[in-house]
Amino acid sequence: MDPIERKETSVTALYNHPILLTKLNVPHQPTYLVTRDRLFTAMSRTLQCKLTLVTAPPGFGKSTMVSDWIRRRNIRAGWISLETGENDLIRFWGYVIAAFERLQKGIGKKALSLLQSPVAFSIEQMVAWLVNDLFDMEEDFVLILDDFHVLESDDVQRSLHYFLERLPNRIHVCILSRKEPAFPIGALRAKGELNQIGIVEMKFTPSEISAFWYEQTGESADETSLRLLAHRTEGWAAGIQLAALSRNSGQPDTLRQFTGNHRYVTDYLMEEVFQRQPETYRKFLMQTSILGRMNREICHAVTGFAAEMEMLHSLERAGLFLIPLDGERYWYRYHHLFAEFLRSRLVQECPADVAGLHLKASEWFELHGFMEEAIDHAFAGGDDAKAADLLENIAFELLRRWELSTLNQWLHRLQLTMEERPNLLFILTWTELFMGHYDRVKVKLSKMKSTLASFPVTDKAILDKLWSETVIIENFLALLQGDFNHAFALLEMLYANDNLPDGEELLLTLGIELNEGTVPFVRGYYGFRGRMKLADRYHQLYNAFIEKNGLYQYAYSAYQRTAMSEIFYERNDLQQAMHYAEQANQVARQLGVMGAYVSSAVVKSRIYWALGETAAAFRTVREAMDYLERSDQRETQWHEFLRAYQVQCQLAAGETVPVDRWLEQGKPDPDAEITINQEFEWLTWIRVLTAKDCLQEALQLATRMFSSAKQIGRVMTVLEAGICLAVVYDRMSQIYDSMRYLHMALELGEKEGYCRTFTDSPGLTPLLMKYAEFRKNGYMPELQSSVSLQYVKAVLSVASESQDKAAASDLGGGYDAVARYEALTPREVEVLQLIAEGLSNKEIAERLVLTEGTVKLHLHRIYGKLQAKGRVQAIQIARQNRLIP
Repeated sequence: MDPIERKETSVTALYNHPILLTKLNVPHQPTYLVTRDRLFTAMSRTLQCKLTLVTAPPGFGKSTMVSDWIRRRNIRAGWISLETGENDLIRFWGYVIAAFERLQKGIGKKALSLLQSPVAFSIEQMVAWLVNDLFDMEEDFVLILDDFHVLESDDVQRSLHYFLERLPNRIHVCILSRKEPAFPIGALRAKGELNQIGIVEMKFTPSEISAFWYEQTGESADETSLRLLAHRTEGWAAGIQLAALSRNSGQPDTLRQFTGNHRYVTDYLMEEVFQRQPETYRKFLMQTSILGRMNREICHAVTGFAAEMEMLHSLERAGLFLIPLDGERYWYRYHHLFAEFLRSRLVQECPADVAGLHLKASEWFELHGFMEEAIDHAFAGGDDAKAADLLENIAFELLRRWELSTLNQWLHRLQLTMEERPNLLFILTWTELFMGHYDRVKVKLSKMKSTLASFPVTDKAILDKLWSETVIIENFLALLQGDFNHAFALLEMLYANDNLPDGEELLLTLGIELNEGTVPFVRGYYGFRGRMKLADRYHQLYNAFIEKNGLYQYAYSAYQRTAMSEIFYERNDLQQAMHYAEQANQVARQLGVMGAYVSSAVVKSRIYWALGETAAAFRTVREAMDYLERSDQRETQWHEFLRAYQVQCQLAAGETVPVDRWLEQGKPDPDAEITINQEFEWLTWIRVLTAKDCLQEALQLATRMFSSAKQIGRVMTVLEAGICLAVVYDRMSQIYDSMRYLHMALELGEKEGYCRTFTDSPGLTPLLMKYAEFRKNGYMPELQSSVSLQYVKAVLSVASESQDKAAASDLGGGYDAVARYEALTPREVEVLQLIAEGLSNKEIAERLVLTEGTVKLHLHRIYGKLQAKGRVQAIQIARQNRLIP
């Protein structure tokens, strides 16, 4: 294996986007180093604070001081040398997670999966998952963010601030920057959680200047020269080093010949140092200054010199601001100040060479697989055509990795036209769409349509492809903006087109993740936010479109099949639901499309559960979890969704031990923003807390989820949260509020055609019967409108079809109790027998080796199944129907 590949792939294999190990290495100690013990004392506060801020202009030795402190004090630290590319939110947090993962394997793997999630990306949830992992770290850890001033992204700054506010006690952040960060630090300062080291502290003291001068020149400075050096440089490390280099070059009076601010000092001293190098060295320095990082091979490719490695080592030994980036001294970079100086000299002396040098660098990076650096150098070399060619090769992969900011910036540098670069133009439009720049997308689509209207019909197949791509993007835009009628009209256009290109020619077939992190899939934008009738209408036509064009084996068909299965399941057409769920599951598994695979697996399990085949329902979930684990998806949101659904099944089956274990993992923050990819887990929490009689906590979460979903218009979540509130209020004996929320849910359910969401909700069937009784007897006038009794009857019929289908036909009519309650589990029968013997909850718990909370959970389920209001009534009903002696 090529040594470059060997050094760069050990981390990238864990990530969907490239991670350069050289950026994660603690900078190597320079040849001449003065240990600054006084600053080490200040740095020691880092381990007592959340944030340490080291700010000073360039050249004051921030990186050198902190890296020396890490080594001499044996600090466990992760280092990130930041560049402008980390203004991309995905890349920044990818490097943060990589820095943690290098010290403790597996840290942040789950958070990383969220970085790779689709449209509904939640940085807050990603940070929360990362923080949860960091709580497991048993030793202090310092995350150093070097050159933080290059980060200008508001999103990155805000997300880091959010991270800092939630840091575990053993995790500390150290920022090295030329300026203070944009996020507020006053609160940290007030709490004593901020450690600041500024320019005053970073200035070299006279004793440090003397020691540094001796290290550099091998001679002691006399007192007059030392005072002059301190006065001229004002303790500036780079100035002192340059003065020493100038002295070593044979200029003993250097210090008397410069004055002024640092910029002029730099210019003068660098000029002195630079001019005294051999001509070969000067040329090498200028030509390699275009490289952000360098090694022997690329230096040879760019300069043509034959002794690059020796030259690099010689420059390092001479102290010419060359910094090793790894322990093997394979990769190097110039100090930023020195690189800027060298590039300015290159432009002054050899302006005609600059473009060619960049293009040579681009060619080398391309050859060795560093495509992003190859693109940057192609742009710098003025060869936009080459940059576009390189982008053609990786643009869609960047889109799939959701590195939208980086990709968007590159594409905007090109003059993209439909005639010359249609694929890149479409990808640019996709990035704008997924970044939420809807107005820009509209403008681009308008221009595309105008171009296509006058497009020369030399190749009709190409024209059909371009037209189809445009309609597909416009369809997605309509969906994301909630313009459902327009989305349907566009799909009709696609369906009516008899000249659709082969599926493999469309960008969408390459496997963009369409599930924004929802279970069921129709909860998300592609299911019209749970508007079931719209989803039904749209996906029926979408299904006809797939059938007509034979597009069964592509990723997007897996999502469509998933949506169809969920719609049919909700309508209680279990046979059709299973048909589409199995199709979706098969395609999703073949293509590794997790968003469709998990949702379709949940539908299959629910169908088995509805058919009374509980063993098959559990087996389906277990098989899906095994598949995720084999696919290295154990620490992902998809696995969490399956785990949450499994907990719902275990709760329904009375398996309290695994439910208790899940409950111990911690509860969500009721004050946090609820993103759409959290709602399924929130629903599980609410159901578990309700079953555990933690009614105030359940009420708080359900109320929060209801108001959040209602504000945003997530219909399915509003319905589910409303049902939860109805059940919780009933358990709290607040009948009015219970009936009010149930009525609202039924009103919404009838409007959209929901059924199984009601029948699958724990504890709801008795409440529906109570609702029917209230309606029949007119107990609450506000319940008498908006919901038809026919709809209530239909829902109850589905709920009772496996027990007594006559139960729902006579609302409130005194039918046999045994026929309408679910079968008691063996454990519930055991508990029922013990309460019949007169044992208390505590005594039952001791007899069965359970917790009192678990006994309460069993009693709640028994009361619900027997429709009893307490122990006495439960015992009476059970004996009447021969459930117990």
